[in-house]
Amino acid sequence: MSFLVSCVPVFSDLQSARTLKKGNFEGTPYYTNTGANSEDKGASHTGINFGIGLSENIDIRGRLEYLWLNGVEDSGTFILGVGPKIGIIPDRISFFFPVGTTTQGGIWQLQPTLFFTQPVVQDKFEITIAPKYIFSLCEDCGNNLTTNLGLAFSKDLNKYAWRVEYGRLIQQGGGVGQFSLGYSFILNKKVN
Repeated sequence: MSFLVSCVPVFSDLQSARTLKKGNFEGTPYYTNTGANSEDKGASHTGINFGIGLSENIDIRGRLEYLWLNGVEDSGTFILGVGPKIGIIPDRISFFFPVGTTTQGGIWQLQPTLFFTQPVVQDKFEITIAPKYIFSLCEDCGNNLTTNLGLAFSKDLNKYAWRVEYGRLIQQGGGVGQFSLGYSFILNKKVN
């Protein structure tokens, strides 16, 4: 999910076009740093993405995150978002539609996202591009277009993945970047 907390966006994904398949659970703890430029102190984020496979091509995915402005005391807030993820072309293209809010209240967002994943080494290394449009449902909030580029690598991507991601939020007068590191793992692997 992405939220503007004192103008700091949250828009990382740390996932690919893969769906979990029925009965599988996934967790992805992560760390993200967000900022407008190298002089900007930006914000830090820690959290966990989670997912449950409902069918072969449909997941419920969500995020619980804590965000704080770097160098600013008492600036933290929790973010919670959840929504369906639908596989369009298995492991290659999917659509995710999360909705969420912050514990500070008043800020709701919708983030329709497309995932395009290209395997480089089958089940060991893949690249994902994830464009999204952020609809902010509050007064005086703007909408934004973002794109994330993610790399996932593992001995077996069906079991776990180390994730590295860089993204940009496009806005008038410049943009905002994010860099994220995460580790995805299947909590239980059901053979379907």
